[in-house]
Amino acid sequence: MTDRQKLVATATLLAAIVGTTQADVYTAVLDTGNITAGATWSNLTAPVAGDTNVWATTIDVRAADNDVFYGQTLRIDAGGIFRPLAGASSNPNDVTVRNVVLDGGLLDGRANQTKSIHLGGNTLTLNSGTIQCGDAGNKHLFVQEGHLAGSGTIAVIGDGANTGSAVNLTQMTSISDFGGIFDVKNYGRLNLMAVAEGDANFGMVVSGTGRYQNSRNVAFTSLVLNGVTIDEGTYTYAQLGTFSLTAQAVVVNGGGTITVIPEPAALGLIGVATVALLGARRILM
Repeated sequence: MTDRQKLVATATLLAAIVGTTQADVYTAVLDTGNITAGATWSNLTAPVAGDTNVWATTIDVRAADNDVFYGQTLRIDAGGIFRPLAGASSNPNDVTVRNVVLDGGLLDGRANQTKSIHLGGNTLTLNSGTIQCGDAGNKHLFVQEGHLAGSGTIAVIGDGANTGSAVNLTQMTSISDFGGIFDVKNYGRLNLMAVAEGDANFGMVVSGTGRYQNSRNVAFTSLVLNGVTIDEGTYTYAQLGTFSLTAQAVVVNGGGTITVIPEPAALGLIGVATVALLGARRILM
């Protein structure tokens, strides 16, 4: 086989590999359509078990109680909304999906009753966009049974004068792979699972009518509460009040602690600076 034939054979093999692994992207074309209905999507076919494709929306798509979406990835692009609807009874609305990517759109939990999005061990990737809870105590949004990833700034908002509903990431498998910022404001309320100091990877800003539900021991790499930058350290609700009553005003006491640690990158720079300083000292000696 000549070198040219080898090159062509290699290119053909690579093309075949790419062709078998590259996901197709189907877009939502029916506004307010259900994500499990074929008519909602550009290929007019709903995903089935074993799907490997990306299903992207720039419009309002919805899911009913107990719906199961088999698409490999549901991507919510700018202008897009994923809205789990209220169930037919007082029970929570449970929707099962696989991977979800928030890429500029809105994950909307305002519908009546608590909504639970089950990831089944998959991943919610937060690149940019907004997560919204409702305006009353029975309009929580839970995302659970999966991993959090991404590195964007994510707005967490409510709907009017929120009286207790929250965006709950309390039943996730892990959230420490998320390296971005939660920006909690406009009647939004955020409730997080416990995060150990060694797993801290994200920051949070809470302002105005936004609230942080301090129910577990959570470590952050940066924290700004009502315009007050919180210094490195661990704080109970009472200790936070001693540090700043202004900061304490946007925290709902649930018995947890808040810990602020330097970002991993900052720790690395400190280590480099220390090594450099020791080296310079040896030279002077």
